[in-house]
Amino acid sequence: MKMNGTTMNKGKIGTVVTVMLAALLIGTGTSANNAEPGTAEDPLITKSYMDEKVAEIKAELRAELSADTGHGGGDGTTSGSSPMVVERLEEGQKLIGEAGTEIIVRTGQANGIIGPGGDGIPDVTAGNDIRGTNIPLNHLLLIPRSDGRGIEVIKGPSHVMIRGNYEIE
Repeated sequence: MKMNGTTMNKGKIGTVVTVMLAALLIGTGTSANNAEPGTAEDPLITKSYMDEKVAEIKAELRAELSADTGHGGGDGTTSGSSPMVVERLEEGQKLIGEAGTEIIVRTGQANGIIGPGGDGIPDVTAGNDIRGTNIPLNHLLLIPRSDGRGIEVIKGPSHVMIRGNYEIE
């Protein structure tokens, strides 16, 4: 699931950190009842040490969430995402995308290449599927699976913006 906003991820991180801190405090509280403060059994910690540990836990959680959801960061920045690449394709050339590849045809004329089961390419801009027909210029297409779907330039040259993994034939 790809998300532009990160409210859900921040909420998850905050909840996990709160639960972990509560567990830490409860665990140290029960074992420290008979220990003298400042000893190995009941160590004192500084705020900076605690802030450092919380930051480490948040970074680990962000990395896990990034791996689970397929997008980077979780803090709303786009530095973790890859930039769009512009390719110039000539007539007859095909661009085959892997799962998750985003394609925007900027110039020329291209048709969609359907999958082996007749599945089309989702046109996110129009809210429909492209099934071997002409691709409108400046529409965002999303390749759902690595099954041979992509575009074929019918009238070129065609400039295409791409984000993700692809192959030009």
